[in-house]
Amino acid sequence: MPLGRRRKPLRSQAVPIRVLIPYDAYGQQIARLAQAIGEGVFQVEGATTNLVHIKDATREDLRECDALVLGSPNWSGTTGSMKIWLDSQG
Repeated sequence: MPLGRRRKPLRSQAVPIRVLIPYDAYGQQIARLAQAIGEGVFQVEGATTNLVHIKDATREDLRECDALVLGSPNWSGTTGSMKIWLDSQG
């Protein structure tokens, strides 16, 4: 799809889905991208999102989600905080 074009909201008989979006932002760009992804999630009927900074994300957040989208700068892989959080989830 060309940039700048908007899709119509997706409508289906799908079951509800919970999307967790933990992000680790140095500056506002990653946080803004995570927010935009969350807004896109709401285009799907029945989908909800939990947008949370990685410092506030919990194991329970991960257990309760059906889908996971990670937000992290990628100049050398994920951030240390993101890696520690992922590694600690078991």
